[in-house]
Amino acid sequence: MRSKSLLVLLATMLLPLPATAQTAAPITAPTELPGVHYASPNNTAASSTARFAVGLSLDSGLTYTATARVTDKISITGKIRPEASHVGMTGNLFVVDFVNGAWTMRNSDGVYVPWNFQIPALVPYKVGVTLGADMPVDVYTGALGTTGNHLIYIGYKPQGGDLYYTPAAKLLTFTQLNATDQAYSMFVANISPNLVQSRCSLCHVKGGIAEAGGASHIFQLPLATSLETNFRIFQNLVTLRGVNYILTKVTGGNGHGGGVQLTSNSVDYKDLSTFLNLVAQDLPPPTMTPDMGSDPYASNPYGYAY
Repeated sequence: MRSKSLLVLLATMLLPLPATAQTAAPITAPTELPGVHYASPNNTAASSTARFAVGLSLDSGLTYTATARVTDKISITGKIRPEASHVGMTGNLFVVDFVNGAWTMRNSDGVYVPWNFQIPALVPYKVGVTLGADMPVDVYTGALGTTGNHLIYIGYKPQGGDLYYTPAAKLLTFTQLNATDQAYSMFVANISPNLVQSRCSLCHVKGGIAEAGGASHIFQLPLATSLETNFRIFQNLVTLRGVNYILTKVTGGNGHGGGVQLTSNSVDYKDLSTFLNLVAQDLPPPTMTPDMGSDPYASNPYGYAY
């Protein structure tokens, strides 16, 4: 059983560092964490030649970053380089995550469970492994689903030996999707297949009636491989005209040559309204007033302008 003084010392070493600005620029390898200590009943804390590194990747380890969105499929991996005298020995591996004010540890089932910050209660996530010169550590794989700052610590303990760990954490930040991200996801899953493909592209494509009538927004084909281009058309249209102008158009107003495409109580109309309002959140106010008198195409006989 470790002494009370050891617990106090280790607690001091593991307290999260102040959050500092982290670069999101990809790097090519996990970040090596500075400083290594080991703890035992006889040696409360001391230096070690062991090394630890942790990295967050969005592309299966090709590059690494410090930030991601909660919906991104990620892999957080670590590397432990034990002291040379420990290579070949049997040992246990540990992962601790301090997130949103709470300590958690990964257990042998791969689940993060609460940790009371007491060393005797710290459980390994891998038990009885043979320590190699470089030990991979699977911290987390998948989409986290919750926002927050994660401070990741890793360590190992050779059988019958001391706990080796890094007192410095790897800070990883997970954020919500911004409005544009949410809008694009909705465009791909709903708006493009249900509205652009079945309605808008009947006229608003190259060579279509709307183009002949002077409409400015012409969707690119094929739709399935032109999602980003067609999404930007909506962004430009919202920037130019605003949400309400577009919604009025699809219900047959503002001189829409295509007539009534959606009714205001339909599911498709409500989906389009949600989508357009998400698009608008990250854009400046419309640059043109929605009155036809300022519309450069107001005089065209088809009424397809914007």
